[in-house]
Amino acid sequence: LDFMAGMLIYRCPKIVLSRRGWTAAEIIACVALIAAMYGLNRLGAPEVLRAQLAYLPVMAAAIYIFAQGGGALTGWLGDRRLVFLGEASFSLYMIHLPILDGGAHLYEQFDAPVSPVIYAAGMATLCVALSAIAFKFIERPIHRALKRVIQQRIA
Repeated sequence: LDFMAGMLIYRCPKIVLSRRGWTAAEIIACVALIAAMYGLNRLGAPEVLRAQLAYLPVMAAAIYIFAQGGGALTGWLGDRRLVFLGEASFSLYMIHLPILDGGAHLYEQFDAPVSPVIYAAGMATLCVALSAIAFKFIERPIHRALKRVIQQRIA
């Protein structure tokens, strides 16, 4: 359902607004997302309903607004460092669970005197750092190599 919504969003026509108009739309989209997450949770809606149906229209609208690229928030999110982290998110998805499981095992085994908040922040930082390294030195080179192979076979 999410993938189909993304395809439909891609096919939607672009809207012409001023930078100020896009910034207002971005703020409204963020507020709507937060309100939907909070409100639907408070209403006790089942998680499956929230994740697959209730959030989808609000998330689709937010993606459409941010995809236009016209507002101040989009400009900030387009910072090259944030774009890099976004590109590395698949690496994060691939490696976070073994890192978190291993870290939890060590934390429990050694009864570390570290605050759970500091531990969680450290683990999050470690996961993001390792995903960035994996993306830059493993995922991106493999992607480039595969792209060359595919282009050679097509040509």
